Amino acid sequence: MYPYGHASKFVKDIRSLGLSQTGKSFLDEFRKLITEIGNALGYVRMVRTAASVYSSEAVKFVPDLDKEPEFKRHASGAAAGGAAAGGADADEDDHDDEDCYPAWGGFSDETKRAAGNMDEVINTLVKNFTEGNDYFKVQ
Repeated sequence: MYPYGHASKFVKDIRSLGLSQTGKSFLDEFRKLITEIGNALGYVRMVRTAASVYSSEAVKFVPDLDKEPEFKRHASGAAAGGAAAGGADADEDDHDDEDCYPAWGGFSDETKRAAGNMDEVINTLVKNFTEGNDYFKVQ
């Protein structure tokens, strides 16, 4: 498809352009540049894959992300005024977040910050775990 004569003419034309400051032909410099771009892309893919593996290992300790409470909201006492605050008669298997944690609230500021940090960590794990693999995405 690409005759040898065309390739040797192309190499001769590239050599006629001269040499770079390092003493290499421009074709050699271009090969080096393409190799560096490929290595950088490979490194990014390797790091992203490692992050994905780490996230999948970490997220397995969070039982059910759809049913987990918002810890900061509960620690701040927002759920303390729920229907179960006066005493829960509901079956333990059939309840929502407000019924699960009726006594939450009245915690120290440090505990509330820790609950907020826990929410952020869980949200970050979920985001990293569900993020796509578009390596060319520029933001």
